[in-house]
Amino acid sequence: MHYFGPWNDPDAALSKYNAEKIDRHAGRTPRPEPDALTLKDLANAFLNAKRELVHTGELSPRTWDGYKSACDFLVKHLGKRRLVADLGPDDFTIVRSKLAQRYGPHELGTANQCIRCACKYALDEGLIDRPVRYGPRFKRPSKKALRLHKAKQGPKLFTAEEIRRLIDAASQPLKAMLHNRLPSTEDQHSPPLRVVAGNHRGDSRGA
Repeated sequence: MHYFGPWNDPDAALSKYNAEKIDRHAGRTPRPEPDALTLKDLANAFLNAKRELVHTGELSPRTWDGYKSACDFLVKHLGKRRLVADLGPDDFTIVRSKLAQRYGPHELGTANQCIRCACKYALDEGLIDRPVRYGPRFKRPSKKALRLHKAKQGPKLFTAEEIRRLIDAASQPLKAMLHNRLPSTEDQHSPPLRVVAGNHRGDSRGA
């Protein structure tokens, strides 16, 4: 069963049916008109498409979570009923400013790229008929900004006792990787160590 409108507005319901009937009878989900695509529509279409890639093993759940977080942020700050065709540089300047208040440079760059991917998906799928205009300010942080941020964080070190606690709580193969970096028990004056304690994707703390 499909809903085309309220009973008290039969003309609008008939108009919607006539616009969608070819797709409906063919078993397809009707596409919104390019000028009628809302941010909510875009987010749902994009995330559903990426979810299919997760199911086929072509996209990691972690990457999908990043896409969803970025889409949720965009919808929250610009409004779920906002038309994608109406978005312009001023809107994306606001979004970038909000992202920068919440995230560090690396996360800001990732969110920026996720939003661009969603908008490109809409264009590639014919959901909009022209590219989204981001403006010159909606861009990833510069390499210099990333370097300064990394330097500001300083070295990230663990003491031997902290490493032992990590080993006790870790599962294989992380436990073996940590154990190889642990100082011997005879060396009671070992300095704090830099330890690769990342996940299976290669992220790490220290070097």
